[in-house]
Amino acid sequence: MDSRPTRYAKLDNYDYDLEFTKGLVTGVSIKVDSCTDVDIADVASDITGADGNIYVEGHYLKFLEMKIEEPCSRMVISVTEN
Repeated sequence: MDSRPTRYAKLDNYDYDLEFTKGLVTGVSIKVDSCTDVDIADVASDITGADGNIYVEGHYLKFLEMKIEEPCSRMVISVTEN
């Protein structure tokens, strides 16, 4: 029986890059146009609605922290592999 959560925020529709440390995904960097880009709210809502569970490129991830890099060009999501 699979013990994985049933709901995941899927980030494949965004312009993103994965960040790796020692072969594990440690971050997802999503391009945003400004500090008020609607993608910021959309991603945050999706992650919250999925209880912090994220799925991207075959990786099951767990949300740790989110921040916007100055000058509001990237949203960086810190994660751990689930």
